[in-house]
Amino acid sequence: MKNFSLNNAMLSIILHQRNELLSTFQKKVRKLFGRFFFTNLFIYFGYSKEKIEQKYFNICKSEFLSIKKYLPRKLNYTLSIGCGMGGIEFFFSSAKGFTKLDLVDRNFISKKVVYGFNISNSEAYNDLDCTRDFLLLNKFPKQKFKVYDFDQDKLPVNKYALIVSLKSLDFHYPFSIYKDYIKKVSNLRTVLILDTNRPDYFRSIYKKVIIIKKVINDIHPYCRIYCQGIII
Repeated sequence: MKNFSLNNAMLSIILHQRNELLSTFQKKVRKLFGRFFFTNLFIYFGYSKEKIEQKYFNICKSEFLSIKKYLPRKLNYTLSIGCGMGGIEFFFSSAKGFTKLDLVDRNFISKKVVYGFNISNSEAYNDLDCTRDFLLLNKFPKQKFKVYDFDQDKLPVNKYALIVSLKSLDFHYPFSIYKDYIKKVSNLRTVLILDTNRPDYFRSIYKKVIIIKKVINDIHPYCRIYCQGIII
């Protein structure tokens, strides 16, 4: 597979979630006209669908490869928190021993998208129907994933081999929101991979913490970390 397939509903959401899909000029135009007006205008008149599909595929594949060496040897039960469209999660199906993927996110579109750290986790821009449709459209096995609405559904309870949350948990909202749940679905072998600007905090609640990479020259600097052996 060399690129994703997307429909216009998916494109709208991805363009809100992924600033890196736009050029510097396009970002300036979006700031001038407003996010929602620009996105609709861009989708119907100003974009190459194939280029966005290819670019989004390349971004997600690169993100997956950045953590691939840190995945458990057998990636059976996997949990993604703040999954968005599911582009990165798509690649987990190719990992050794993959069995099942559970995806958790919020399921509403904020009137104003605010980037940064939100203590209350009150902002969101996602449509979980689009997440399901995206995975199915791109041939992710239907029986091997399930999508959960954080606000409406009872969250799944398994002992996960991997919990992943890239640019979501402790990047946009505090770890404390999911802390008790993560403890409940973890054992000492469970691996957590997330993005945060406070790795020392995770050293206080996990036996093992490795910095996978540091991103400094960004609007929101962060570390991508590997954690294992939860002790809280």
